[in-house]
Amino acid sequence: KKAVEKDHAASQHLLGVMYLKGQGVTRDAQRALELFRQAAISGNAEAEYDLGCALMDGIAGEKDDYQALRWFRLAGAQGHVKSQYRVGYALAHGAGCEIDLQQAATWLRKAAVNGDPKGQYEFGLLFIHPDYPKRNEEEAFRWIRLSAIAGFAPAQYQLALFYQAGEGTLASYEEAFTWARRAAAQGEEKALLLLASLYRFGAGTSANITAAYAIASYLSSAENPNATALLQTLEPQIAAGDRARVQKMLSSTKSALELIENISTL
Repeated sequence: KKAVEKDHAASQHLLGVMYLKGQGVTRDAQRALELFRQAAISGNAEAEYDLGCALMDGIAGEKDDYQALRWFRLAGAQGHVKSQYRVGYALAHGAGCEIDLQQAATWLRKAAVNGDPKGQYEFGLLFIHPDYPKRNEEEAFRWIRLSAIAGFAPAQYQLALFYQAGEGTLASYEEAFTWARRAAAQGEEKALLLLASLYRFGAGTSANITAAYAIASYLSSAENPNATALLQTLEPQIAAGDRARVQKMLSSTKSALELIENISTL
């Protein structure tokens, strides 16, 4: 009987996903929510997680951070890694609960040990949080590096900052440049600004004012105020010919990845 109930809950969850995404059926977020809830009540961890996400995001007009956290806890207790991260994140940032960094660390560590890049990143950040009693820059570096290696852009940017400042590791502008470039290629705006600064001052790479100008121009078009300020600073230093080359390059650049690849031609 339990096996039948388990299979039924899994089927309810799958049907809920189909309704949520409009796969093979007309999209119906309210119906998806009902199916997630039915499967979650039966103890299906994936349904508990998806129900938590739906409630956290306000799908079908039903937003309830407290209940979302409740379902994340239930799924996380079953070993659902993404739920473990969501519980830890909520406790660290006060989403649907009071901030509790100690409990956040417990949940985030579970997600981090289970290989979740977001969990590794948030767990690492705890070690440099001003209110966390177990401050440890080396531990922060270790966990955030794992997240960065897994490709999580915010972690790659943070790792670049660690290398730039020598926080938790030996300072290295070359490593800072490498990781800032990787994060920038994924569109991380803070990493793009850091990369522009490194190009501007020749830190970890050859000085290239034109490359810095190109990045600032790219971000300025997205109404980034820091990029606009940098652009105004660099403008007098750019020759008319270089400015024209940058504008021509940007006119055909559709993504941050293309920008990073095209900079090498300037």
